[in-house]
Amino acid sequence: IRGLYFTGGEPMIEKQVEKILDHLIDRGVERNITLEFNTNCTVLRDSMLEKLQRFKKVILSLSLDAYGAYHEYIRYPSDWRVIGRNVERLTALAGNQLHLSAGPVLQVYNALNLSEVLRFLDRRNVHYRITIATTPWFLAVDMLPARIRQLAAERLTAYAAERRADETQAHVLSV
Repeated sequence: IRGLYFTGGEPMIEKQVEKILDHLIDRGVERNITLEFNTNCTVLRDSMLEKLQRFKKVILSLSLDAYGAYHEYIRYPSDWRVIGRNVERLTALAGNQLHLSAGPVLQVYNALNLSEVLRFLDRRNVHYRITIATTPWFLAVDMLPARIRQLAAERLTAYAAERRADETQAHVLSV
């Protein structure tokens, strides 16, 4: 095994995931393995962090679609204060072995405030790629009235103008 990819539920709290990591550590092969996780950052246990740091490389994709109360609404019953603290802990550990990225999904509930979570990620030097929701149909941004879509585009364009000209700015403008 050279790599494992864990996704939801929430792999950071899933006991079965931790048992797999324990097994690999017990076998002494952890330094040969790259791990990838999607996490919503709601729970960050010390025991998991300690185990992750023993592996060759860990890539954590933060599943954050909005900032603050907007995120709490979209991902009820999440608590943004806890998520923010957990993201801070992860960014403090990030480096050659632990890599962070994010994958916000543009949808009807965050179209007008997506730039807030992008700024949050920018302040922590977390790279992101925005995905556009197409399913379920009622979350797709084309369900919004044209004026709201236009306002959302204006806000993302204003955010992109704040950035230096780079690949991320071009990505945001393409969205």
